[in-house]
Amino acid sequence: MVSEKGQVTIPKQLRDRLGIQPGEVLEFEEDGGRLIAVKQQGRDQRLLPRNRKAPRLP
Repeated sequence: MVSEKGQVTIPKQLRDRLGIQPGEVLEFEEDGGRLIAVKQQGRDQRLLPRNRKAPRLP
């Protein structure tokens, strides 16, 4: 379910299996009507400010 703020909860089992930690950045992509969350690789994303606004999609 999507909250009024557009937030979703990733089930704990998936977070554990994929190694997703609080504060990590996920990128979202659209593919044929499906929403795909991709764990951002590379630098330590937990250092980014938590109040940073996500870019708006067209």
